[in-house]
Amino acid sequence: MDVGLIGMGLMGRAMTNKLLEKGYRVHIHNRTKATATQLVGNGAIWENSPRDVAEKSDVIMSIVKDPQAVRDIALGENGVLSGMSKECVFAEMSTVSPIWAEELEGIAKERGIRYIQAPVLGSVPQINEEKLLVFAGGDVSDVERIEPVWSAFSAKIWRMAKPSQSAGVKLACNMLVAHMTMGLGQSILFAEKNGVDGSVFLDILSNSILGCGLYSGKGNLIQSRQFPPSFTLENMLKDLNLVQQTATKEGIPLPLHAQIREFFISAVSQGYGEEDYSAVFKVLENLTQRD
Repeated sequence: MDVGLIGMGLMGRAMTNKLLEKGYRVHIHNRTKATATQLVGNGAIWENSPRDVAEKSDVIMSIVKDPQAVRDIALGENGVLSGMSKECVFAEMSTVSPIWAEELEGIAKERGIRYIQAPVLGSVPQINEEKLLVFAGGDVSDVERIEPVWSAFSAKIWRMAKPSQSAGVKLACNMLVAHMTMGLGQSILFAEKNGVDGSVFLDILSNSILGCGLYSGKGNLIQSRQFPPSFTLENMLKDLNLVQQTATKEGIPLPLHAQIREFFISAVSQGYGEEDYSAVFKVLENLTQRD
């Protein structure tokens, strides 16, 4: 099977390598070709535009930074939708708003295109371990066609009737991740200021009902004050902005979210945008030191 993949960021590169490992022919495109050089060396086939990817592929996936990038690769003059056959399935796997997913669904239906919105939960380590989680919103037959491809790097797939539902649940997850990270940072800082080493506090969490993978992983980054990115703070803020925009349009009160989002805005303004999103802890620590 020929698989198309557009977007060679951290996630796209890891997915491409997994697909190559599983024996797929993978046609790739990225805004900057240099990012894909190593993948081409590994066996991926470079295509000059999203349309070229679509014309060569049985199924197409895209995972890019933001809704504008999705719009460009899907609807541009040389976009995916202009090159797809009627049998091809387009799985858009970026994090977008439910409103945008509805818009793209409408455009795809007008053109007779098979489209799924399929954001994911997890990052490069989960791809490498084949444990990524996929939220697939769209026609069941389209989802079934692409599920074997997703199995190259995923552990579980949730099927949802509408693309907007999968987009919404992804934002709900990322909102909770941001809230948990802020809460964890506050608690570590409070424990440390009261003479308890962060490692002791994290050990207590891991041996209690409070223990979870996010707390252990991000807790170790916070304790070490080292924040190599698995998902950047800037990208998390983009998702938190999408949550806020959606909530405002739908009249959903999110007072806690609004306050936490301000800390992520401050973190980006203080120059932490390219670090892991758990670097929002630095904003809390800076406030403490200032006091």
